[in-house]
Amino acid sequence: MMRAFRKAQEYIDGIPKFVKKNTMEDTKAFYRRLSCPCQNKKVIHVAGTNGKGSVCAYLQSVLMEAGYSVGLFTSPHLVDIRERIRVDGEYISEKEFAEIFRQVQENCGAEDARRKPETENCSGEDERKPSGTENCGTQAEERQHAAGKNGDGLRTDYHPSYFEYLYFMAMLHFEKKQPDVIILETGLGGRLDATNSFETPCICIMTQIGLDHTEYLGETLSEIAGEKAGIVKKGIPFVYSANNKTVADVMEKTAKKAETRAFSIKPEEICLKKYDEKGIDFSYYSGYYKYSTFHLSTKALYQMENAALCVRAAAVLTEMGSVRISGEELRRGLAGMHWEGRMEEVLSEVYVDGAHNRDGMEAFLKSVRADGSEGHRMLLYSSLQEKACEEMIRLIADAGLFEEIVVTQIESYRAARAEDLSEFFGEVKKTVIKDAGRALQYCLQKKSEGIKIYITGSLYLAGQIKALIKQ
Repeated sequence: MMRAFRKAQEYIDGIPKFVKKNTMEDTKAFYRRLSCPCQNKKVIHVAGTNGKGSVCAYLQSVLMEAGYSVGLFTSPHLVDIRERIRVDGEYISEKEFAEIFRQVQENCGAEDARRKPETENCSGEDERKPSGTENCGTQAEERQHAAGKNGDGLRTDYHPSYFEYLYFMAMLHFEKKQPDVIILETGLGGRLDATNSFETPCICIMTQIGLDHTEYLGETLSEIAGEKAGIVKKGIPFVYSANNKTVADVMEKTAKKAETRAFSIKPEEICLKKYDEKGIDFSYYSGYYKYSTFHLSTKALYQMENAALCVRAAAVLTEMGSVRISGEELRRGLAGMHWEGRMEEVLSEVYVDGAHNRDGMEAFLKSVRADGSEGHRMLLYSSLQEKACEEMIRLIADAGLFEEIVVTQIESYRAARAEDLSEFFGEVKKTVIKDAGRALQYCLQKKSEGIKIYITGSLYLAGQIKALIKQ
């Protein structure tokens, strides 16, 4: 069965080489061909720029603590592709992955599509464009392709993109496992994201919006927020982060147009109570749970806002009667959440964080600044070339938090060259080691008691480092 799983993974990894760009109409038509799996399930839909995965993980933990079975679809994965599809925290098995892969394949004429390679490819992550780009684009790209259609309205040459394929697999897996609640994380988009083919969620959640993937979503915060807010549905309650007025205005206008209730999370409603080696204590007023203090088992200060989004969503869902979550179940669920690659301590005083844009880097540096370190800090850094590397590096250099910075290179054709990244650091003390494994060894060899090592710049780097440590 392992051989079947490897073959399925190899096929999915190769999808961008031969698949055509798909419209939302295509995606919905294929979803109908699969008999609309999970159509009657309680689904939580989560979009945003930063914090989507963490909010999903907090919701999963809280719901499980309250006794619910939970299906979770997220992206990207750090080490194992099966991370993307989980039920009650457990990855889909290799056997089930292979079986459901075939189920999707049997419905999409895979071999016909493979014989018709296209120069304009769809993409997911992992050696590709970022997740969800296959359904992001101009109105012209939304128009139906000239290719013929089948009786069910699907293009005769249709084939799911990388991200779509895994999304459809997740929904088929959840249909089989029948969890009580399903949590769907979008790719990078919203309005045209493959997950938006599910039209009846019980709640929609928007995390922090930032300037990321501007080549797909728009050049301003307002444009990006508008694309992300495309997940909002008529009459479906909507919880969002209101830490930026421009974004908040877009969210309120979208909710009003959709005739739905919007619940905002404002920074002034969140109060840090305690921060130490054991984690974070913060208070938040949610209405339903009143003023409450919660503990998070993390050193990432930015997780307070993500946890607050979970608290408000839990309150809304409980008030609606969709679920029942007590205050104590909420506290235990938040305290027990662990999400990989977000200020994760992978070895003693070695932390991996997936900060990969300006907002994420500012949040990362805020947590580092508050770590109470009395010794030195080292940073291992790398990035993808299409990211705002120079801007992120300037933030790091200006912060003055690290005694030495080690610059390495991610294993990807999209990786920024280590030498180029090093130049952006200017006069800061730095060492260039292109091989990430050797760079990690260098940092660990120089580490002594009291020295903290931080690794950041990309979730791809986080995944690569975690795989190296596991080896």
